[in-house]
Amino acid sequence: MPDWKGEIERRLASVKLEPAHETAVIEELAQHLEDAYADLISGGVPPLEAEHRALAELEGSEAWSRTRWPT
Repeated sequence: MPDWKGEIERRLASVKLEPAHETAVIEELAQHLEDAYADLISGGVPPLEAEHRALAELEGSEAWSRTRWPT
């Protein structure tokens, strides 16, 4: 299983959020990634490809764009 929270934390490193808000954002985005990944896996997509596709889907989503607030 991919480390979604670690990946999100790395990608959000330059966005300075309050710790409580950062935790909520990480939880929401990790759940989104987990759901997309599970859907892809259940559809027969190999794990590594499913991981890449889930991340690509997230980057183009409204959930991700909401994390890009000015600092």
